[in-house]
Amino acid sequence: MGSAFMSMRTEDIPGFPSQIVEVKRIDLDADDRKAVEEAYGQMSDRLKSTARSWLAETARERERIEFSVAKALAGLAAAYVGEGLSPVTFFNYTEPRLRFEAELRLLGVTGIATICGDQKDADRQAMIDGFQANGLTAASVMLKAGGAALSLHDVRHERPRVSMITPAYEADLIKQAFGRIRRDGGTPVVQQFIIAAGTVMEAVAARLETKTGNIDAL
Repeated sequence: MGSAFMSMRTEDIPGFPSQIVEVKRIDLDADDRKAVEEAYGQMSDRLKSTARSWLAETARERERIEFSVAKALAGLAAAYVGEGLSPVTFFNYTEPRLRFEAELRLLGVTGIATICGDQKDADRQAMIDGFQANGLTAASVMLKAGGAALSLHDVRHERPRVSMITPAYEADLIKQAFGRIRRDGGTPVVQQFIIAAGTVMEAVAARLETKTGNIDAL
């Protein structure tokens, strides 16, 4: 007996939640020099040091920039929580994620779901369940831990989701991230691609765009 398969886009699924895709640029120029200097002062010695190769140094510079914007991302996430939304912020590197979480707590957001690669399965699931039950109102996710099995959508239709995604060279990781909060049974979402203006993040985003056709295609 033969089998037939039909490819279907999310837009063709009845009732599948809509999405708005945005590119949000964070300015780290001289006007925000104080914030940049503060971030540098909080970096670990490893993050401040020069890497041994050009390729490794490029990756480290990406990590430094991500660390520098972590406080601004925490401010955005806290504002979304105050508006009744549940933000999900995706990171490439651990130190920026940890800074983001610490700044978010300083802003009064204590219910944070953390999704990272070194968690036990039970701990990871507890975070997911807490976020989907809206007991935890913000999520901090490592991009490489945000695989297809991760569901963070608004199943209760109480707190719409918004994502903030820092760029990565791996297009598959970004595509996966875009599918974490927009899932069948959820509510309409806003997906934000975060870029620090005038930094290596712009080059990473441009490289990603050549791999995907354009960000909207995600």
